[in-house]
Amino acid sequence: MSDIWFYELTQEPVENVLPGLLAKHQQRGDRVSVVGANIAQMEELSSRIWAYEEVSFIAHGMEGDTAPNRHAIWLSTSPENSNAATFRYCVGGQMPEETEGFSRISIMFESDDEQKSKARDTWKRMKAAGCTVKYWKKDDTGRWIDQAAKN
Repeated sequence: MSDIWFYELTQEPVENVLPGLLAKHQQRGDRVSVVGANIAQMEELSSRIWAYEEVSFIAHGMEGDTAPNRHAIWLSTSPENSNAATFRYCVGGQMPEETEGFSRISIMFESDDEQKSKARDTWKRMKAAGCTVKYWKKDDTGRWIDQAAKN
C-alpha cells in the first residue's frame, strides 16, 4: 500500500518547492513522475527544474518527448506511469486515482477552498483504502511539519 503525503503550499508556489524535492530524488536515484493539470504548468515546471541550480541540473523529460522510460523524472498531464516511477507528485489540483506501483504519492495543493476540498476528499478516500497518510505544512521558520502527527 502506498504512502500518501499531502503538502499544503501556503508560502510558496509549487514551481518553487518541487525542484528541491526532485533534486533529492535524483541524488537517491529514484524514478519520479509529476502529474499536472495542464501542459502550460508542466512547461513552467520544466523550465524551473532545468534552472534550479547553476552548478548542476535536474535531468528530466516531459510529455511530448520520446522514450519516457529513459527518464528518471517525467512530467506529464496523464496519470499513466510512463517511466515506471515509484514516486509520484500530483500538482495543479490533480489527485491520484490509482496508487498501485508507487511507494509514495505526494499531493501538492494550494491553500484555496477548491484544492483544500479536493485534498480532504482524497485524504478520506486514501485513508479508507488503507494507505498511510501524512499532512505536511511549513511552519513559521519554513520547515515542513507533519500536521497530522502534531495534533
